[in-house]
This record gives sequence, structure tokens and C-alpha cells, in this order.
Amino acid sequence: MEKHEESGTFTLSVLIVLTDKIRIRAISIANSKAATSHIHLQQQIVL
Repeated sequence: MEKHEESGTFTLSVLIVLTDKIRIRAISIANSKAATSHIHLQQQIVL
């Protein structure tokens, strides 16, 4: 019974880590897209 609970919390922590990595990746992708669009806007203004 104890081992089953341990594996359950282990899978839960793995899921939390995975969702954190996905969230961080999504945020970084969104930030890079915003940065590139911002640079693109600046270039258009300069042109």
C-alpha cells in the first residue's frame, strides 16, 4: 500500500515537472514571437 502511494506521488511530481517545462517553453516561444514581431515593427518604422 505504501509503495503504491509513493509511485502515485512520484508520477504526480513528474506530471508537475512536465507541465512546468511545457509552460516555460510556451512562455519562451510567446516571448520570442513577441520580440521578433516587435523588431519587425521597429524595422518597418525605420523604413
